[in-house]
Amino acid sequence: MWASGMIVWRARHWRDRRMLMDDDDLSALLESAREVKMSAAQREEQRRSFAYGNIKIENDRITRETIDRVAERLSADERRRAGDATE
Repeated sequence: MWASGMIVWRARHWRDRRMLMDDDDLSALLESAREVKMSAAQREEQRRSFAYGNIKIENDRITRETIDRVAERLSADERRRAGDATE
């Protein structure tokens, strides 16, 4: 399920254990995704998930907790720099 509500699609064929969809199904799914309005919290969750997935490929020792700690530290640094800029 996506944040925009229920986006439901059906695979038309099963092949090699992967679901394949035709162009119309894919177009409908993409159009629905374009209309999704994510909150700041959802964007942050997506950002962390993306970072985890990409880093995990290179380093098996990375955990979601590691990503969360780094993200929190970066966020604190950004807030501190923003405060310094206004003074």
